[in-house]
Amino acid sequence: MEDVTSVEETQSIPLIVWLTGGPGCSLALASLTENDLCKVWLGGESTEINPHSWTQTAHMLLLDQPAGVGYSYGAKNDNNEEMVGEDAYYFLQSFIQTHPEYASNPLFIVGESYGGHYAPAIAHHIFLGNQELDNNDSSSTVKQLNLAGVAVGNGMTEPNIQFKYHAEMANYNSHGIKTVSDEGYQRMKDAIPQCITMVEGCNDALKTGLQEHFSCQAAYRYCMSTITSEYYETALNPYNICLECGNNPLCYNFSTLITKAKMVALHLKHPAQVLVE
Repeated sequence: MEDVTSVEETQSIPLIVWLTGGPGCSLALASLTENDLCKVWLGGESTEINPHSWTQTAHMLLLDQPAGVGYSYGAKNDNNEEMVGEDAYYFLQSFIQTHPEYASNPLFIVGESYGGHYAPAIAHHIFLGNQELDNNDSSSTVKQLNLAGVAVGNGMTEPNIQFKYHAEMANYNSHGIKTVSDEGYQRMKDAIPQCITMVEGCNDALKTGLQEHFSCQAAYRYCMSTITSEYYETALNPYNICLECGNNPLCYNFSTLITKAKMVALHLKHPAQVLVE
């Protein structure tokens, strides 16, 4: 968790909870390259002020979640949206009780990419929790959270719908850029029915609890290898088709953001196998 504030405190300023996607991406990506107070220079040894920082107009609470992502850790990891919503709800309860000065600020839950699953799940849990609460009960250990809105950017929300349009976006987008060959476009189109069938099978497995891991992994691998791979082979940026990626698979170099030395300096626990020496 990172709490960043650069605006003058008033109760009208939004408190934004930022959730990076993945699943499994750390808040460090947003904090040090996207919307936080500073951006890291190439090489990772110094920073500069980010002129596009959201902290100019809001309080930013960047949250590594579920447990096991980035700097967070726990005895048990979440494996569905209900668990994600519940954990974040009680985290926010603890945060507001520890920092009551933010209790009246309008609360917005914002997610990018796979955060399109996280943000609605967390906001929904807050909404249900608020409905069940009576703030006049002084003995209650939880309080109303001032939920004001939800936002999702570049969100993965409904893959059984979104995968249907990857081919059209690749070649018939609003930029007028044809990114894949006619043959590649047709391969993407041909793979869509099987991809959607497998995604729906994953959704069914999640509801019943039967072989959900196998079904969802199989769907993910098939859809990514047959549909999105055609685009990735172009070396264009998947977040901005007007740009090329260069030598970085994700188009941005994150290798210097989270290193073993930095985590030791911050007294943070870490799984050594995922760190850059």
